[in-house]
Amino acid sequence: MILRGMFEKEDYLINKCLSHGDLRYHPDAEGKSFHLDMDLMLCAAIKANMDFEMQIDQFKKWRSEGIVVLWDGILHKNRSGAVGECLGMAYCVLAGSTIAKNPHEAGSPDFFPLLESTRKYVDSPVSDSYRGGGFDTKGCKISDMKFMSVVASSHHKQTNTVLVVAWSYFGDFPKILAVFFTNGLAEEDWKIGGLPKNDESKPTSSASLLKSGMEKIRMGWMFMHKSVALPHGQENIKRYRLDAFGAFAGERGSTSAESLSPQQPPTTP
Repeated sequence: MILRGMFEKEDYLINKCLSHGDLRYHPDAEGKSFHLDMDLMLCAAIKANMDFEMQIDQFKKWRSEGIVVLWDGILHKNRSGAVGECLGMAYCVLAGSTIAKNPHEAGSPDFFPLLESTRKYVDSPVSDSYRGGGFDTKGCKISDMKFMSVVASSHHKQTNTVLVVAWSYFGDFPKILAVFFTNGLAEEDWKIGGLPKNDESKPTSSASLLKSGMEKIRMGWMFMHKSVALPHGQENIKRYRLDAFGAFAGERGSTSAESLSPQQPPTTP
């Protein structure tokens, strides 16, 4: 697979400016402090990218044999969520027994640390929210490959800790390009949407990030692939601490980045 050689660890730059406090997803509890490991998260992204390739190749084989592929039944707009969840699960595999995926599909948050206080949510899944910590994952497809195109949404204004996974298609394969994290969102950073059309309507609750929330997301970029385009203006580049990334992407070579230009996915990738 030629794409695997384009998505190795050396093709990403880690943001060394972030501290453990910036990456904490659970307060100190039971003598432990829980924070994301950037290097481990990057390894999880590499693993997820490789797994995506193997699975998509398997899907092609199954289609040729007349087997219906479940992936083909997932709407394109819903695949971003799947990419985000997959990165979280890959991180759980590499992190061992310190973090768990919330087994309830409507539960919140998506991931939390394994403690006595959280084990009941794993053993007996409930839809209640666990307010003691953890984080939600949000996938964001960025076909234009721009840093400033990364956005996040939620179902409520109480979401305060978010892992945003930016990705795009490269040929048939979804590839994780960048990961952002913040544990500092407040209700004031969200704008509620989804108002009912009439008294009989029951819309899905939704919230989008305001400028203040997006600033927190952008400041918390964990790592990025060399093909991601920087924002215009030196002011933005310095504010988001992207100077090192610009130099890194330049050292990696513009021709290789150009060859990585993503393609529009086929009808059934």
